[in-house]
Amino acid sequence: MKKNLLKNLLWTSLWLLSFALLVVGPRELWENNNLFTIFAAFVNLVLIVSMLYSNKNLFKSYDELQKTINLKATAVTLFLTVFLGLFWEGIYHSGLLPIQPRFSLIVVFSSISMIVSSVVISRQYS
Repeated sequence: MKKNLLKNLLWTSLWLLSFALLVVGPRELWENNNLFTIFAAFVNLVLIVSMLYSNKNLFKSYDELQKTINLKATAVTLFLTVFLGLFWEGIYHSGLLPIQPRFSLIVVFSSISMIVSSVVISRQYS
């Protein structure tokens, strides 16, 4: 399992770097060069698929308790991210909240939700 965890960390880190390159590159590193941008997008897509397989292999190495905790934490995170994201969008468009929903903030919220729900659910089983 430790080997799969390290592989997952590597693929996720590479994806994060490639995503940063995809977002920042066209504005900061190269200008008006679609070839570099297309290449960066392709690399990012390949790393997304690699990350998917890495996560699948990591999940396979889990025991039943780890699988249960991970699945429950993922379900809570998905629910919170989708419905609170939609709620935020709704109250922004209705004029109740002046802060526009941003995808980056929703991703940060999703990451924090996954961490917190994993810890809380793990404590229920200990």
